[in-house]
Amino acid sequence: MTDRGRELLTRGLVTRRVGEAESDKPKRLYFVSGGAKKLLSADARGGGGGLQVVAAGVKAFERQTAPGAKCDYRATQEGLDVLLPHLTKQVVRASKREIESVLCRQQGQPISAQASSANLLRPVDAPEGCWEKDTLAAMRKVTSGCVVLVARVRDVGHASDERDRKKAKKEKKEKKEKKEKKEKKENGVGGGDGWGGVAGPGDLAVACWYGEGDKGKSLSVLATKAEGAQLLYQLREAIEAE
Repeated sequence: MTDRGRELLTRGLVTRRVGEAESDKPKRLYFVSGGAKKLLSADARGGGGGLQVVAAGVKAFERQTAPGAKCDYRATQEGLDVLLPHLTKQVVRASKREIESVLCRQQGQPISAQASSANLLRPVDAPEGCWEKDTLAAMRKVTSGCVVLVARVRDVGHASDERDRKKAKKEKKEKKEKKEKKEKKENGVGGGDGWGGVAGPGDLAVACWYGEGDKGKSLSVLATKAEGAQLLYQLREAIEAE
């Protein structure tokens, strides 16, 4: 993870229950903004009687242990909006067709004949759904546990002509400066456009669990079935637009 991401998470991670907060390994970790963290901390110092908080933050991590996994926590699909810009490890860039086959398996849908043939020819140490050369090389560099598959589904930052490009560049700079100022004020962290990891703003990301299955290495989607259906819809839209 980038230094900026590590600092942001350190300042923004919370647990929901006092018992969990006192535990070395709470079950779930949530991410809140700097302002929300200050509000929650102030209420806790005052005894917690003034503000009844039912829920706060985005679930970013959930405890999940398994043989071979180097971390006791896994990223959640809903937390990827916060985490993805800062992840430098356990992220694999795959083809759209590969991710489509992984999502189809979660949804109980048949994969294409092309994907089926490619799967049969994949190396014995590769999980189902990975057959491209670059994907296989990237998978060999990750460890068991949570792995995020990413694929480019949209172009960002391209204008139709020179005037639009200059306008977009100016607006991006102003937005960047405003965002940096806000982050510096709320979190004490500044700099960067927010994307310092492997993925980019035009990528679709799917949180998966990489481990051993009945047929060897396996990739299981960590998103809910409803989230998986939405991801599959977005992915197929991108494939059809090619």
